[in-house]
Amino acid sequence: MIGRLGAVLMVVASLTFAACTTSPAEPNPLSAIRAVLVAAGFANSSQTFPEQPGRIACVIQGGGPYPGIRVPGTCQTSVAWNGSVFLVTLTEYWDASVFHGGDTDPSNGQLSFSWRYKVNGTGNVTFVDSSGNFSPGEVS
Repeated sequence: MIGRLGAVLMVVASLTFAACTTSPAEPNPLSAIRAVLVAAGFANSSQTFPEQPGRIACVIQGGGPYPGIRVPGTCQTSVAWNGSVFLVTLTEYWDASVFHGGDTDPSNGQLSFSWRYKVNGTGNVTFVDSSGNFSPGEVS
């Protein structure tokens, strides 16, 4: 009888342990975006990128003499999961008639600049690259 009771208790204990054991956390794109915004310095800045995938109206803070230039535009956040890391892209868009980089950019149409970051499963952020037109933020 004790052998049988012991076996039943072992099964119950195993099932209880299995129910309490958590599997690895599911990848969370919103956490990846938040980690990038903090690491890139956009979390508490005047230039706002969406904290979830999407595009919003924003003011692009540029360089130059204080207080710097401000260019109306839109800011977009996108995120993709490749099975091992998130790729988070922050993109700013603006009208070339409001700001363009001299001879390097067209003076009409929409311009943009993007930053890409990788976020691994533990939340570590790594800058990948940047690309696009001459950004208002590059004005010195």
